[in-house]
Amino acid sequence: SSGINAEYGVPIVAEEMAADQATLLKSSGNYFCRWCDQAQPMRSKHCRECNRCVRRFDHHCPWLGNCVGERNHRYFLLFLFFEDILILRCIGLAWDTSRSSSDALQWLQFNGMLVICAVVLVIGTLAVSALLCCHLYLVLHGLTTWEHVSHNKITYLKRWPEDSTPFNFGYCKNCFVFCCYCSTQNWEKYIKSLT
Repeated sequence: SSGINAEYGVPIVAEEMAADQATLLKSSGNYFCRWCDQAQPMRSKHCRECNRCVRRFDHHCPWLGNCVGERNHRYFLLFLFFEDILILRCIGLAWDTSRSSSDALQWLQFNGMLVICAVVLVIGTLAVSALLCCHLYLVLHGLTTWEHVSHNKITYLKRWPEDSTPFNFGYCKNCFVFCCYCSTQNWEKYIKSLT
């Protein structure tokens, strides 16, 4: 869409209008996504892989092929938890199916493939457990992965010290908000109440 510049009577191209709209929105405390061409709620980010804005954006997950955000972050944590349990169960099954032998070489011949599988599964468990612990830490502190990694680049977090955010309500309330709030949050209203 285009408009007419009132001062000079010349057409304004869509990009100029979007830039003007973005400046106007930022001055009022809101944000504008130039890819979606719409106002963007606080704590949201445009995902280039999904080609859409995601509320309380955490990250784009290549395992799921989807973004993790406000409405599915708790399910992502459950996914990691159950994936960890599944991998540990597979390690247990590998151990249970191993054959015993008094000769070490014969034992390795019978169980060599199980040992290789168990090593791969242990590495997988360590990776998934580390990811789960990292996300639990972020939940306890009221952060998303994107906010944690890009703290100094995010406009609404720049004025806060690196080790704190306006979204940290304490461990218990952070967990309650994360697990029990199903509706979308109005973070702009909350930030305005702080200032």
